[in-house]
Amino acid sequence: MIEHIELWVQDEDPEEPCPNCDMVDRYFANADIPVTKRGLSEASEEQRSYFRTLGLSAPAVLTEHHGDWAGLRPDKMRQVKKDHLSSRATASSTSPPSAQQMPLVAGSPSSVSM
Repeated sequence: MIEHIELWVQDEDPEEPCPNCDMVDRYFANADIPVTKRGLSEASEEQRSYFRTLGLSAPAVLTEHHGDWAGLRPDKMRQVKKDHLSSRATASSTSPPSAQQMPLVAGSPSSVSM
């Protein structure tokens, strides 16, 4: 279950840095979880209104399967990471074996020495 995640962050402003935005972005990047990162200035008024219902802190994190939240939420971030890693493990265990993983069978071209 690889889900689409949108990370809405404060626009970069040296006067008002957003350490929580940076921490959430870095957490997902280090876990190899793809996110679509957007600046809050790109949000429509309707989206900004929705973000306010989540809480007044940045970033706003919108996910398909884990709900939406605002601010630094390690509990939610860990759950997304756990589920992401689990889905990757499941996907790799159900994929067909590569040529290197396939056992050699007597008489197959790979097992015949020349």
